[in-house]
Amino acid sequence: MQVSRFSIRVLLLLMGLGSAQWQCRSEPQPSQEEGTEMRERMIIEEAKKKWEAKLMAIEGVNGVGIGLTKDKKDKCIKVYVQSKTSPAPGKIPDRIEGYAVEVEVRGTFRAR
Repeated sequence: MQVSRFSIRVLLLLMGLGSAQWQCRSEPQPSQEEGTEMRERMIIEEAKKKWEAKLMAIEGVNGVGIGLTKDKKDKCIKVYVQSKTSPAPGKIPDRIEGYAVEVEVRGTFRAR
């Protein structure tokens, strides 16, 4: 059986189109900046998860979250408390796993 050059070219062209179509459907890769942000986000979430139970055990603490610092430049761990006088000063650390900790007075949380 003899195969013509034309048949080979058509076959190669079809194979190339198939692989190009496959590549177009693959998941887009995050840019370097997005990848760094995703890794950082995972790290702060791990720090929050690690410390959440300890922080919630402090009297007067209503919640723990992740947010931005007051200057909105860096991520931080937010600790929500009932009042300015609770919890006792010094019970909540200033930094956790290298992240700033900000205390916000939110009162008592209520379900709606």
